Amino acid sequence: MKKGNRTLLKIAIICIALNDSGTGATTPALQSISAAMPQVAPNLVQMIATVPALFIALVPPVYARLLEIMRKRTLLYIGAILFVIGGVGPAFINDSIWVILFFRALLGIGCGIVYPMGTDLCIDFFEGKERHNMIGYVSATVSLSGIIFSTLGGFLTNIGWEYCFYAYFVSIAFFLVGIIFLPEPDRESKIAEQEGSPDVRATIPASAYLVSILFGLFFMMWYVTPTNGAMVLIGDG
Repeated sequence: MKKGNRTLLKIAIICIALNDSGTGATTPALQSISAAMPQVAPNLVQMIATVPALFIALVPPVYARLLEIMRKRTLLYIGAILFVIGGVGPAFINDSIWVILFFRALLGIGCGIVYPMGTDLCIDFFEGKERHNMIGYVSATVSLSGIIFSTLGGFLTNIGWEYCFYAYFVSIAFFLVGIIFLPEPDRESKIAEQEGSPDVRATIPASAYLVSILFGLFFMMWYVTPTNGAMVLIGDG
């Protein structure tokens, strides 16, 4: 691949990863949504922030299975469509909390497809030090994604609580760059290379499960902040 093409490839992967923390656009608006829906319990309103995270956790385990029956670009299309519809939908249809949560579930499924794809594409297209560098860039981009969507969502909430969902229009630009410049990975050649190598099945050490449990507990505690931050700040003036 030519140098210019590799640069575009890197930009495409980074743009895809820019959507990874897009679920946070609504957290600044939770108190405003709760005030606009006084008949809805605050805990149910807070699920606007937590439902996407639930589906993000459920989708990656079946991500590899999906790639066995479809091309990676096809899976990217599906993830992008679900992400955009689930993200923007409540801006137009928001007369019921359950409708909003349905759209948030679609967003979570789309994000759950896109989330592992950034790192997966780094493994597909890069080797050695370049691969490690790209995985580092993707990880940094995930944090940048959270800043972009949360800041934009907070700014739009000042106009009206339903406007926070318009923040997801920016994801269309990110996905378009990825779709335009991302080629389909050559999985056949990688499979052919693996067929000539010995079948070594890696075992997962117990420490990996321990780290997973600790990360799970960490994120459970961390979600106290985005689900309560706006309500505490506005409630206490």
